[in-house]
Amino acid sequence: MPTRRQNERGVSLLLTMLLVLLLMVAVTGATMRTTAERRGALDLAAQVDAFAIAQSGIDRYLEAHTTIPTSFPDSAVYTIPGGRAVVTMYQMRAAASDTVFIVASRGENLTLDRYAANSSVAVRTVAQMMRFSSATLNLPAGFVSLTPMQKNGNSGSLSGVDACTTAPAPRPSIPGVAVPSISSGNPAPDYSGFTGPIDGNPDDTPVAIGTPGPTGTAKDAVDIDWAGIVSRTALTPDYYRKTTSPTSGAYPTSAQMNGSNWPIVFVEGDAVLPGDGQGIFIVTGDLTINGSDTWDGIVLIGGVLTSNGNNKVRGGIVTGLNLKLGMTVPDQTVGNGNKLYQYDSCAMASAMGRFGGWQRVRNGWLDNWPSY
Repeated sequence: MPTRRQNERGVSLLLTMLLVLLLMVAVTGATMRTTAERRGALDLAAQVDAFAIAQSGIDRYLEAHTTIPTSFPDSAVYTIPGGRAVVTMYQMRAAASDTVFIVASRGENLTLDRYAANSSVAVRTVAQMMRFSSATLNLPAGFVSLTPMQKNGNSGSLSGVDACTTAPAPRPSIPGVAVPSISSGNPAPDYSGFTGPIDGNPDDTPVAIGTPGPTGTAKDAVDIDWAGIVSRTALTPDYYRKTTSPTSGAYPTSAQMNGSNWPIVFVEGDAVLPGDGQGIFIVTGDLTINGSDTWDGIVLIGGVLTSNGNNKVRGGIVTGLNLKLGMTVPDQTVGNGNKLYQYDSCAMASAMGRFGGWQRVRNGWLDNWPSY
């Protein structure tokens, strides 16, 4: 009859096998957990990198696009260390008073530092709501002369009534003409001739903006860095022409001054307006406008304006700016003819558009913008 000890033969082997099995399960579980944690950590790192790429894409786009695109949606692709960003700008709401845009950036992490070679590309899409704020040039009148002005004849119009029909209402009128006062002791505007052509607020009346001369205060009524403009350090012109000897440079063609093209034209010396155009026209000397030529935008003149014919300037005009350099400038004379100098806030805004910038809408950042 077998003893109890004989019946327990083989138990140690079974216990050993069971222990080995438990150890294998534990090791397998630990390995799987380590693998999962490693995969999760690498996937999370890839997602963080994709997020950084997407955010960098928005910054790259806004840095490269300093003006509003001409059509929507507008897209660009940027290669960024570790991947690429596909950026698209949409116009969400178009309104004269408040146009809202949104920039969506799809960041793709293309690095190979992933757990498995067949891991999908890490993608993150973010978006930012934007507004574009144009720079402004606040003029005290539609026609500003920093020297005394004389108007010959009772025809034409020197108007401060805003000609922009797309600007948000109300569109308040500004003075049609601003000139220095007669003297420091006489605050009356130094204007002679007919006042009937002056339209705006006040009507039929010029306004005084300060005392006359290079040491007076009228020259400071216009916030323009004329010294920086003349030295071409405050801005870089698109077209430069020197009319003093030797003559150099050329004016832009009409095709280069239409649609969304509002160039900066800089003339060193005296100049004649080259036909119709738009943008910012800068003359360090005197400017002559002949015939029925038209300019939309801003005209800045160091000396005086001579107008021959029935021409038009729609936007804003300033003469006598060389007073800011301590120079003397002759009085401004507006001759006969049905001339039109019309304040136009839209033309001025278009001319100043390149000096504007993007503004991020507060609480307008999105991390859940859908991408497909």
